Amino acid sequence: MDNKLKVLLVMDRKLAEQIFKKEDFEFLTSFSNVTKIDSLPEKISADFIKESIQDKGICISCWGTPPFTKEILDNADRLKLIALVIN
Repeated sequence: MDNKLKVLLVMDRKLAEQIFKKEDFEFLTSFSNVTKIDSLPEKISADFIKESIQDKGICISCWGTPPFTKEILDNADRLKLIALVIN
């Protein structure tokens, strides 16, 4: 059984590529199951967040992403932390 944290990146793919250096992403993957950058959409949407957040414990977000509405948070039964990256 995999007990690693489940981490959702909530940002556009291009922005994630700019924010996370290779070594930063490797560090994250050493202790968590984090969203792969190449699986992120070109443009983040509320639907993407709602569909992806369900089993995640942590979300890493940044400026320009859709807000975490009540509808999204109602679907986030395991969410413990939303972290905002300021680049």
